[in-house]
Amino acid sequence: MTTSPQPTSAAPTLRLEDAEGEEARDLARLLAARVPVAAAGLLPVERDVDEARLVAAVEAAGARVWLRPLFPSRAVAERFPDLPPLCGAADAVAAAGALRAGFEASGAPVQRLVVRVVGADAAAPRGGAASAAWSGDPDELSVWAEGEEAWRIDRRSTRVVEPGAGLLVQQAEAVADLVDRAQLALGLPVRIDWVFQDGRPKVLGVRPLTITPTFTTHRWRRLALVAA
Repeated sequence: MTTSPQPTSAAPTLRLEDAEGEEARDLARLLAARVPVAAAGLLPVERDVDEARLVAAVEAAGARVWLRPLFPSRAVAERFPDLPPLCGAADAVAAAGALRAGFEASGAPVQRLVVRVVGADAAAPRGGAASAAWSGDPDELSVWAEGEEAWRIDRRSTRVVEPGAGLLVQQAEAVADLVDRAQLALGLPVRIDWVFQDGRPKVLGVRPLTITPTFTTHRWRRLALVAA
């Protein structure tokens, strides 16, 4: 049984295009490019949190739910290094209120904060991925489950170069394909957060990745460079 969010009559009709900020724009571009993005209910968190709508959206999303704000800019997002953990209907209102209070304290000029209500498959992993290895090698991808050692994946074959922990091999390779598709769609190195919905990894959040390019050790790239 899956726990992907379903539309509810209590939730307002919003689209990613209605939210301000770079991440909302990039998520919309990923959707347009058919990159799997986590299904979510979108709610505006005004000065007073609409408790009924929020609780209805959280209950529709399932048992494992995250509140992911779409910040008006990445500069504002950097002031929130610790986003709310997963929550249920009982603590969603408090989590949304804390988000709103922090948003106001940040001095952001926008009065409305749009929050994505994202559900995930029960007992499935979640984590992050980067479209380049931590070494800066552009021919490797990094994939990790939350709190676990990262996997190194070859970009060309999407096969494991060095195993990590917390994921099955097939899951790590599927996430590697996801972050590679996100980079191709956006045209720049990216870091994503991901969750599983309907048995598949999907993008929860995305932001640019700053890397220091290094000379790759992969044979095929060395040969191509020498031949050129």
